[in-house]
Amino acid sequence: MDPNLKRNFSYPNSDQYNSQTNSDITPEGTTEEKAFQPRKTVNIIEALANSRKDNDDAQTVRTYQSDIANTIKNDNVSMIKIALSEKKRQEKRSQFDSTIEGNQKNVYILAGVIIAFIVIAGLIAGYIYLQSTNTTSGPSQTQQKVQPLLYTESTSVLNIDQINIDDLLKIIERDKEAVMELGDMKSIVLTVGSSTEERQLTSEEFFYLLKSRAPDGLIRALDANFLLGVYAFTPREMFAVFKVNSYDTAFAGMFEWEPNIESDIGDIFINKKERIGRSIGVLSSTKDTQQDTTGATTTQSSPFGVFSQRKFVDKVLSNKDARVLVDVDNREAMLYTFLDKETLVIATSEKSLKEIIFRLTTGRIVR
Repeated sequence: MDPNLKRNFSYPNSDQYNSQTNSDITPEGTTEEKAFQPRKTVNIIEALANSRKDNDDAQTVRTYQSDIANTIKNDNVSMIKIALSEKKRQEKRSQFDSTIEGNQKNVYILAGVIIAFIVIAGLIAGYIYLQSTNTTSGPSQTQQKVQPLLYTESTSVLNIDQINIDDLLKIIERDKEAVMELGDMKSIVLTVGSSTEERQLTSEEFFYLLKSRAPDGLIRALDANFLLGVYAFTPREMFAVFKVNSYDTAFAGMFEWEPNIESDIGDIFINKKERIGRSIGVLSSTKDTQQDTTGATTTQSSPFGVFSQRKFVDKVLSNKDARVLVDVDNREAMLYTFLDKETLVIATSEKSLKEIIFRLTTGRIVR
């Protein structure tokens, strides 16, 4: 055999042939011989390699590790780069968690501050409420009620607890003559009780303390707060300002009270000189001498008492309709007037009335 010839291998019996395949039968029944055509040969090494490759491709399963390996192989990524990337990812995750945790802490701190502020405000409000409750009838209330109904230069607080009417008149008279600047006004605040229970005297208690015969309707028509004051003139004059709750009732009540006003409160509002002069020769004129059937002589007091020589008349003073108590010589002893439907003033003379009207008018603007 020639060694230069390439040795080919074929499947078994590939070199054999069927005589019938290499010959054709002619239509005449004769056999014609054909040229030999060998089968295709296959290289065994290449066939095995191709078969192994096909089997490997069919059996290969992709995994995360294989992907990493391929990435390292194809993209030339090192394990150090992978570790750095993982570290950065963890750091970002840690920063995100820290941010969330920090925000939660800030929310908790803010909520705590708000709750603390509410608690402190509640404690302060409770303390103020308790203080106001504990001092409802204490000095603070007295100081609040001491505030006059009109502007005065000074205020005198007189505690008249457990004193009689005679002592009350002496206290008022003494305070009336105290040192004052000419033209000034001073309010006299009468209080009762002691220590934390001290409070201002009401208008109703003022009339009852004086044992006045003022009608009950008049007393109910006046507000509890009133002002008793002194006007520093020559001579000193007293005045009182009352707030009116019912004008019609108060007006009718004052008119009904007129016969007894002088005897009830004259010692406060009528000047001392006028009070002394009123009693001269009055007693004999205010008593009627009568004889009964037995011839005995009796006396009967006038309904106006010892003040029957004076009476109330209508006058216009400082553009206000006033009722003025005058004597037989038309000299004024005291007066009262309604400045409006909410204000009643009792005064000694027109001088103090003018000053009261001026202060009530301008005082509302000044204060």
